[in-house]
This record gives sequence, C-alpha cells and structure tokens, in this order.
Amino acid sequence: MTISLPLRKRVKVKDMSLLLLNTPCPTIETVAQCIGVLVSSFPGVQYGPRHYRSLEKDKIRALQKSRGNYSAQLQLSKESKTDLQWWINNVDSAMALISHLPPSVILTSDASKKGWGGIRYDKDGTIMQSAGGRWSELEANQHINVLELKAAWFSCLALCRNEKNCHIRINIDNTTAIAYISHMGGKTPTCNALAGQIWDWCVDNKLWLSAAHIAGRNNSDADLESRLEHDNTEWKLDSNLFHKVTQQFGKPEMDLFASRLNNQLPKYVSWRPDPYALAQEDIDSSSSEGKTTAQDDTSSMQGFRSAIQKWRLSQETQSILLSSWRDGTYKQYNTYIQKWYQYSDQRSCDPMSPSVTDILEFLTNLFHGGIGYSALNTARSALSTFIYIDNLPCGNHPLVKRFLPGVFQLRPALPRNAVTWDPQQVLVFLEHLDCATIKNLTLKLTVLLALLTGQRAQSLHLLDLRNITIDAESVKIRFGDKLKHTRPGHHQQEIVLNSFSTPELCIVNVLTRYLAQTEQLRVGATQLLISYQKPYKPVTRATISRWIKTVLSQAGIDMTIFTPHSTRSASTSAALRTAVPLSTILKTAGWTNKCTFGTYYNKPVTDPVYKICL
Repeated sequence: MTISLPLRKRVKVKDMSLLLLNTPCPTIETVAQCIGVLVSSFPGVQYGPRHYRSLEKDKIRALQKSRGNYSAQLQLSKESKTDLQWWINNVDSAMALISHLPPSVILTSDASKKGWGGIRYDKDGTIMQSAGGRWSELEANQHINVLELKAAWFSCLALCRNEKNCHIRINIDNTTAIAYISHMGGKTPTCNALAGQIWDWCVDNKLWLSAAHIAGRNNSDADLESRLEHDNTEWKLDSNLFHKVTQQFGKPEMDLFASRLNNQLPKYVSWRPDPYALAQEDIDSSSSEGKTTAQDDTSSMQGFRSAIQKWRLSQETQSILLSSWRDGTYKQYNTYIQKWYQYSDQRSCDPMSPSVTDILEFLTNLFHGGIGYSALNTARSALSTFIYIDNLPCGNHPLVKRFLPGVFQLRPALPRNAVTWDPQQVLVFLEHLDCATIKNLTLKLTVLLALLTGQRAQSLHLLDLRNITIDAESVKIRFGDKLKHTRPGHHQQEIVLNSFSTPELCIVNVLTRYLAQTEQLRVGATQLLISYQKPYKPVTRATISRWIKTVLSQAGIDMTIFTPHSTRSASTSAALRTAVPLSTILKTAGWTNKCTFGTYYNKPVTDPVYKICL
C-alpha cells in the first residue's frame, strides 16, 4: 500500500520550487518556507529526504553571515538548484510505501582503522558471501564514522551487485552510520555525500535500504573481515613502469585479479567481491589456484565449507553439515579457524592442504600466546573438521596427538575446584530472605530452581510456562527446546519437584507466588523468568547467571573461587551424600553416564545437607 501527496500539495511544492529557481537572490525567509513545505511532504515522497539538505546548508550559512536576519538575501548554490529541479520533475509521480516488506537480503558491515568488511547471510543466518579490503593511506586517516559509512557502502556494492526491486537490511554497530542511512544524509559534508551515493544507487536499482544496530560483540564476522591483511595479493607494478610497458606492447582492456586499491585500468575483475569491479573471477577451490579464494573464506565455518566443495554438494547440503555443530561449538571453532587462516596467510602456506609441520607450528604459536591444554585441544578439533593429512583428520596424526600430552605436562589443565560449597548455607539464606519485593522473589525462585534441578543457566533460561504443571504436591517441568546435553535419542526427561515442609523453601509455594505477582507484567511472554524491572521482558541466560552469582555471594559463597555454574556440582554432590539414588541424580541433571558426574561434578562438601537439593 502506498501514499502520495494530494494535488493541492503537489502544486504548492512545485510553485515554491519554481519561485526559488526563478528568483536570483531570494530572502532567507522564503528559502525557510520552501524547506518547510518540502519537509512536510516527506510522508508522501519516499526519497524526499535526499533532496533538501543543500537548501538547509545555504540557509544556515546565510543566517550566520546576516546574524540571524531572515530578511537578508542569499544566492542558491548549484546543489540547491539541482535539488529544487528534482522536486519539480518528480513530485507528481512520487509516492511512499506505508510499510516495506521484510528484507530479502541481510548484510552486516564493519570498519576498523585497517580496512572494511561485509557479510551477506541467508535466511537461516548462514554466511553466503563475505567481502573486505584495506583502506588506502588517505582513507585510513578519516574519522571512524566516515569509515563505517564507507564500509556499509562498499558492502552493498560488493555483495548486492545484481539485486533489483528488493529490500536490503544492513546491520551496523555504529549509530552515526545508521542515522545517515536512515535519514538519507546529515550535516557532516563527507558523510552526507556518502549517504547520497548510497541512496542514488538504491534509486537506480529500485532498492530500499534499511539500517539497524547490531552490538559490536555480535558483529565479529564483519569485524574480522575488516582486520584481515592480504599483503601477498595487494601489490601491483609501479604505475610508471606499467605505463611504459603498455606504450610498447599496447594497453589491455581489462585488469584481471585486481582490487579497488591495485587496479591499473578503469575496468577490472576482482578475485573476490569488490565494490567497483566489473565482475568477480570465481576460482574453483579444488584447483591449484584455489588457495587465494580459500584464504579469505575465514568467516565462521567457511574453511569447512570450502573443504567440502570438492564433493560438489549443494548449498543446502553444506548448510545441514555445518548445522551439526551447536552454537557454542560453532563459536569456539570459529575463533581458531580464523586464527589459522591469519597464520597461514602470514606464512604463505596452503590453509586447505598444509603439512603436519605447519599444523604443529601453528599450535606452538598458540601455546606461546598463552593458550592452555583445553583451548589447544579445541583448536586441534577445529582444524580436524576440514584438514586431512594422510587421509586422516589432522588432529589424529601421531605427531599432533603426541603434541597435546606435552602441552599438558608443561601447562597442566587442572580442575578449577577440587571441592564444592555446602548448599545448606545458601538454603538458610533463602529461607530468611524477605520476598516482599518482586526482585527478591525472583532471585529466590531462580536459585531454588538451580539447586533443585541441578540444571545449567541455559536450561533455566528455556523454562516455559506452557511446559510447567503445578499442583498442591509438586511441580512438573518439561523442556520443549534443545538443551546442551540433547542429542539424537536423548533429551531431558520430565523433572518432578515435590513440595517441602518449610514454606519459605517449598518450590510449589514460591513458584505459585511468583506467577501470581508477575501475571500482569508479562504482556504475553511465556518464558518463566522475566526481568523484575520495567519493561519486564524475558531475561537472557547471562542475566540468570548474574542473579545466581548475586545470591551466592550474599549467602557467603566465595565467588572469586566458584562460578554460578557451581550450583550444578554443589547440589548433585550433596544429594549423593544424603543417599539420593544415583539414578535420580543422573535423570534430574540430564546425565546418561555416571562417569560424567563422577569425574566432573561429584566433589566433597564439608557438611551434610538435606535431601531438598534434589
């Protein structure tokens, strides 16, 4: 559905624009009136905000010169006259959509002082394509706001080259860049010019561009692209020498495998997405020249994706294979795969087919960087997903397997704690905690659930009212979402928490009271735990962990030694020592193997505790 200006309004816009164009030196007041008419037309002129800022600048300069005298005259700049002519030519056919369709293209961009980076994602959040490059010496000295806006511009050009008639959403971690795109310009000349270029490109290709904020910590893919160095490819012949060669042998029509920084000809083809390249030269990753493309596919699990391309699998099949990792594993592996590509780029070795020496030297480099046994094991597993040596995953090579025990001897990975705290200490604190406020009631319920279920903060975060049943004697909890320990054939069984004789510690009593007090605050939210502060939204896993830490600290637990996750070992260890059957502990906490509990969670406590812990 669209909206357009009524005839009377269109006539007024054209008359005001013609009046200014035909008046050699209009007054500042007349210009201000015209600006007001144009701005009031924005709801019905989609690209109107792109074509009035030159008038605004002329007005401001004239007011400064005349010391605020609106009766003073001014001379319109060439840019202002161009904008006025645009209104005259387009106001009759202009319209604006009341609501744009959801974006069909999702991008993220980022800039650092080294370079720019952009990522294009598909609908399920998987990386489809990445782009990036270095800044020139002149660009690197520009303000970060300019660089962020330029990174967004380059990302659109490089990753949306063939898009037409669609909605593009670009996520940026810089609010100034977002504002300039959303408002189609701004006050700063450089940023305003960039925003103008972006929107002119959108108009030419019938695109709508929306900008949204993304937290910097969630923009790691584009951030990595902005920091990668490709010094082994960013070089060219001296321009004078190139000129002499072309004078003697003739000037070619096109520069192949170039970039915007090293192209010698106006027309050039890049080896990866480039904002100004005529085209991109695709290189099959299975060929001997595939090294160049593979070196830059470092975002997320692109290394693994590149490795399996030799089997010519579809994008859908590759995405399913990549989905075999949980989000946590994905992020952990991503860190070391990125480091591997940076390392191989610096050492000029093939990241897809390295020698065992390259692998060992990389692990040694990580070791000297302060990384311990556990993290190095993760790095080994990450590389094993796509690097094979002698038809074996590189992590299974005898020398690599022997390397890790050596790391353990030099930098042993010992358990953080050999003992755990006594849950009774926390229960006594909760029993006397004043729950007159929604805050204290929320904290009590959260810690009681952590102790009674032995579950992680992630599991507590996923508790849903639709999966909880309460009666006079018990609370029954089911999990409808995938948990960390969920795997094929195994999911967390229903947890039954019985009522307790002490009302202050009875989960049935505390949960019933919590639901009654939060019923009017939820506004449709079904997640059990919501914030105790306005606007009372569902909380994140990190918030739940922080709540647990707060209560444990107030109860006298030394949180410089223990973590919020220690509730899992404290409650289950105490339950075992008070004769709770091992099968009950394993079932409630979600373990299928008693060895996991015995090795990592069953720790000695100083005092006996009550069976309330499970």
